[in-house]
Amino acid sequence: MSNAAPLLAFGQVMHRRLAPQGHRFAYQVFYALLPMHRLDDWAEGYGRAFAVNRAGLLSLRFADYGRRDGSDPRIWVRELLAAHGLAAATAGGALWLQTFPRMVGYVFNPVSFWFCHDRAGLLVAVLAEVNNTFGGRHAYLLHHPDGAPICDADEFGADKVFHVSPFNRVEGSYRFRFQLGRSVQAVHIDYDDAEGELLATAISGRPRAWTTRALAAALARMPFLTLGVIARIHWQALRLWWK
Repeated sequence: MSNAAPLLAFGQVMHRRLAPQGHRFAYQVFYALLPMHRLDDWAEGYGRAFAVNRAGLLSLRFADYGRRDGSDPRIWVRELLAAHGLAAATAGGALWLQTFPRMVGYVFNPVSFWFCHDRAGLLVAVLAEVNNTFGGRHAYLLHHPDGAPICDADEFGADKVFHVSPFNRVEGSYRFRFQLGRSVQAVHIDYDDAEGELLATAISGRPRAWTTRALAAALARMPFLTLGVIARIHWQALRLWWK
């Protein structure tokens, strides 16, 4: 993600539960990788295929991120970085957003990722913006204490402080891993409770050039992607409850 052009990634979401009942599923998805630091350079270039803060077949709305009040979420990200002593390290660096776009006005993002780089293009911090199906949200800021670049082998822990699933209490911790410097990129989020690993999740995808043709292909292949996200959450919850 070194250039300033947006990317479209085709891949899958995987979820594997180890206890108290084994349960695994994987779904095909596509998601956007957007260079938000250069938003003005590309946002108007895709006509009705993709829109920013207006109606479109696919769209991005500021109100879905950050403070959720329609203000620019990039300001919110920079303020969080500054509050954690990362303003200098990320000043002038690229800011990429990995997210599901709105499709015909609708979206639900279980988690979006803001990748924060330094001037040299090295990844310094990741902000994981989590949403639950009850309208709640929380952000986990992941970085090395000394501001060192994040590498593929690095693992970051975070205490769970936010309700996501009715099957899990607000306790335990997450482990985050990012594999970005490869042809198929992946983000892993594993959840541990007091007895050990409980959940393993991952979203992976192969980025490709962002073109009107690619956007049309995404819509043709998965026209109900964003509606499917929330529908599948409830369907898999029902299956797990039945088990």
